[in-house]
Amino acid sequence: MTKKNTGLRVLIIAPMPTHRPHSGNRARLLSFVESLQSRGWYVDLIWHTLESGGGISTLEFDRMAKFVDRLFVVSPSDPLMGSQQKLEHVDALKDPALERQTRWCIYNFDYCMVIVNYVFLSYLSESVSNIPFVIDTHDVLGARHQYLRSQNKKPEFYDLPVEEEKKGLKRADFVIAITHEDQKTFKEYGINSSLVIGHMPIKTLEKDASSQLSKLKHFGKLQKGKLNIGVFGSDHRPVLDGMEELCSSIDQAGIGDQISLFVAGLAGTHLKDRQYIEKLEFVPQLQTFFDLVDLIVIPVDYGSGLKIKTVEALTSGKPVLATIHASIGLQPVLAEHCIENSASSVLWIIKIIQDRGRLKDLASSSQALGTRYLQTVSDQFDVFLNEIALKEKRMSENKYEIPIKWSSIVNLGPFGVMGAGSLLEQLLLQYPNAEIAFVMDNLKSSFKGISAPIILPDQATPQQKKMPVINMVRGPVGLDVHQQLKGLGFTHILKLQYT
Repeated sequence: MTKKNTGLRVLIIAPMPTHRPHSGNRARLLSFVESLQSRGWYVDLIWHTLESGGGISTLEFDRMAKFVDRLFVVSPSDPLMGSQQKLEHVDALKDPALERQTRWCIYNFDYCMVIVNYVFLSYLSESVSNIPFVIDTHDVLGARHQYLRSQNKKPEFYDLPVEEEKKGLKRADFVIAITHEDQKTFKEYGINSSLVIGHMPIKTLEKDASSQLSKLKHFGKLQKGKLNIGVFGSDHRPVLDGMEELCSSIDQAGIGDQISLFVAGLAGTHLKDRQYIEKLEFVPQLQTFFDLVDLIVIPVDYGSGLKIKTVEALTSGKPVLATIHASIGLQPVLAEHCIENSASSVLWIIKIIQDRGRLKDLASSSQALGTRYLQTVSDQFDVFLNEIALKEKRMSENKYEIPIKWSSIVNLGPFGVMGAGSLLEQLLLQYPNAEIAFVMDNLKSSFKGISAPIILPDQATPQQKKMPVINMVRGPVGLDVHQQLKGLGFTHILKLQYT
């Protein structure tokens, strides 16, 4: 993790974990966190366990906890939440437990922005005030199932009415689209606050001694006389259908004895067994998998959003064949990256079998496309953070309280405190010499261990109202207390800043 000294902190809220990154949305989340950390940001993560029902291993959980600065886990209030994928309205997955955790984090820690993953978490904007609120959309969910049916495919993942998706997106200060095609859709919705940020390949490498990669040499599948091809992906239907199309075409072309096809990821658990196929399941280090094969093929014919796997492959330094659909958002120019469909990929495989010299040129062209794309994404990310900084600066001028660090209390001079509770007790223990001039509380008239007078807020003198006052009342009630103090004429209201 990059050493951070910027003091910038972000709260990210997601329905999926970062580990293990065996699907596109997990890889997206993990790489997004990495990109922030590499730029000096502190990252706190709330994982709302909609995806997988919280079912990850202890090893994966520990990796995730070490990966971010603070990890909070919230189980859905309703165990069946998320089981219905066709959502009638954008707040169908609204969860009071997640709202409470979000408010708690925001009140106790000083954030420069809040990012939620997917538009169906946009309801959390109601828990955020005076902090830039960002939706990383991942995909267009409006009429998603209708689109899949038009392709004669089975609907999967969440679907929303278009008007409901619009409603959710309009709650954000910034909407992140993963491709220009998605941004175009959002602009047609009337969303003008959208920015494009593509995908940066994962840098974090996990060592796993039990990886099946270490056993490959014993399988006898990697043979110099054969073309060793790699495919990889999750168990989502567009991935499985594309791989099955590819394999059917390999069978029809009768080239199974000239290749070895290595399948990494959950897709392999659903793919029909064939003599030339070797299933590796989860691969902890994708680059190690890429290095083992001669050629990477990305067979995807439908679906929406960016194909994360294509970006990962193009930046590996290996030759890549990809369908035109798999290259959405990448602006490819080479025919090998614009193949009509998965079945047609076999025609290019045959050309490479006949002339292995094609691999070197294809590797160079694939790397060039990947490098251009990565530079574009890096620039997009910097533009986004600059926009956030400007927005946060404007919002900070209207923040309901001025943050003050605990360590700065001793230099504050005489000040007042609102709220005679556990925080005041903690303050007295840490800073016994703090110059507390008076304490206000709406309920208590005494507090052990303090000699300063305890009064009701409306009993404060004009001189006391000009002093700095630290509001120690937490949660939504703290906002009400602030309004009370402001209405009484207090001019310098502070909030303790946690770091």
